[in-house]
Amino acid sequence: MNREQFNRFNLLSERVMQQTASTLEIEELNEFLKGWNQSVESSVINRVHLRKIAKVHPYEKR
Repeated sequence: MNREQFNRFNLLSERVMQQTASTLEIEELNEFLKGWNQSVESSVINRVHLRKIAKVHPYEKR
């Protein structure tokens, strides 16, 4: 997420909390959240996969 997206996310979050967000703004915030959740899930899956690889093929000590 770049700075512009982060600022937009914050603005949308504030509007939702203040109950002043339009339907389109709520949908836009939901899209941000979906993308964020997918990123987190992908990161967790990658870590689990890397741990499995490390157990099967431990790094050699030098």
